[in-house]
Amino acid sequence: MDATIVICTWNRASLLAQTLERMVSLAVPAAVKWEVLVVANNCTDESGEVLSVFAEKLPLRWTNEPRQGQSHARNRGTSEARGKWILWTDDDVLVNTQWLGEMLAAADRHPNAAFLGGPIVPWFESTPPAWIVANWQVVQSAFALRELGDAEFECDARRLPYGANFAVRTEIQRQFAYDGRLGRVADGQVRGEESQMLQRLLEAGHRGHWIPGARVQHFIPTDRLTLDYVRRFYYGIGQTEELRRQGRETQPSALAARLGHWTSAVTAESALRLCRLAGPLGRSHSIRWLVRASRMWGRLAACHTAHTHESHCDNSAGPAFGPQDWRCSAGSSE
Repeated sequence: MDATIVICTWNRASLLAQTLERMVSLAVPAAVKWEVLVVANNCTDESGEVLSVFAEKLPLRWTNEPRQGQSHARNRGTSEARGKWILWTDDDVLVNTQWLGEMLAAADRHPNAAFLGGPIVPWFESTPPAWIVANWQVVQSAFALRELGDAEFECDARRLPYGANFAVRTEIQRQFAYDGRLGRVADGQVRGEESQMLQRLLEAGHRGHWIPGARVQHFIPTDRLTLDYVRRFYYGIGQTEELRRQGRETQPSALAARLGHWTSAVTAESALRLCRLAGPLGRSHSIRWLVRASRMWGRLAACHTAHTHESHCDNSAGPAFGPQDWRCSAGSSE
């Protein structure tokens, strides 16, 4: 079999249905043998019914992963895949009709490639507010954008694909498991499991290529178009950065790391408060300080839980570390 498309899902039945409906429209080259594998991560909604419907429309099969978390679901998908390539996407994505063909054609053009990746553009449920448009260069990663140009190139550590649109040779993927400390767990915001895995591939001498023709759209619901979501997203990014730092051999002591993160968090939060005196949050460069403060509080939280020997960082939906006085209200959707 040439390709297994793997989708990990948790309680998104309606979005999963849209994702699978688009798969029905894929333009699949005549000689290609393919399948869609859905890994249900303890779904309690109508996902099972959706899968039953699409089993009549697609070469579809599914399995359950009882350990909650994106990394565990990805590892289950890796072990179950039958294709020579695993094409990873999400349960809230619409793939381009040429997506599968573009990926496999690129695999033929680059026989030494271990991974491939393509563009991700946001698919907004409603029109983004003006403050997001004005600060797009600052907050675009919170809304799933990954655009690295219209030309193919060999990836490096600074130019890697994102999790909603990449592919890995199955035999290689099975040698590089996803780190269970990383990746979203339920509504948590810790991410980065795919970036870490791809970085490990590069460090091991493998190559990857950017494929601009393999495009997807990523759904952004209206409830993410808020300052509160931006705060929670970058808090999770901070947690992710700290967990990845802790996994490296060379690192400062826990005390030094905590002190540095706390100082950076308080500095950024203070600057954010000063900016708010000049106008509403979200209508000035204060967004840069909000992003930095959120990341630093997240790093401090992950550093703290590692120091107290908990199994992994607090993967909750929002900021939970640092004195309440230093966490500004970010619930407005200005």
